[in-house]
Amino acid sequence: MTESDRKILLVEDTLTQAMLYQHMLEKHGFSVMVARSGKQALEQISKDRPAAVITDINMPEMSGYELSKLIKSDDTTSDIVVILLTTTLSEDSIFECINSGADEITLKGLKEEWFVELLNKTASRKVSGTGDGDSWESEVTDTAGVQHVKCSRTQALRMLLSVYDLLRKVQEGYL
Repeated sequence: MTESDRKILLVEDTLTQAMLYQHMLEKHGFSVMVARSGKQALEQISKDRPAAVITDINMPEMSGYELSKLIKSDDTTSDIVVILLTTTLSEDSIFECINSGADEITLKGLKEEWFVELLNKTASRKVSGTGDGDSWESEVTDTAGVQHVKCSRTQALRMLLSVYDLLRKVQEGYL
């Protein structure tokens, strides 16, 4: 993993939350820039391109969903990994995350080691794929090695929804 893979733009409007996440990430070797709004984030991206943007969903003026849509709809920034940071995994928020074009989602309040582990996986994960129509083939490289994935778009969506259902049960205390 290169140094540029560890450059993060954290977008959080609450100062204490921003400071907490910045300290935690820097302690684990990430280079962290902080923006307090979506507008500031877009300005920062144009000055110093990060490998990933971690953005709170609920912010004034521009939500994390809107920020993700803007990043992903611009050809010059669409390859930046966008991670949405949320307090809940409601049905609406999951679908809103998908429709925003975000690459990943994580929960606020995760234990530090879990949060950092997930971010390390994100930073080291490389996904490339080919396919047309309903067929998709991909090679995913991360800390666990190289995995090959072959599925249909329908299967991928069904698997995503299945994971969503499991996460909801975990959140509700069933596991």
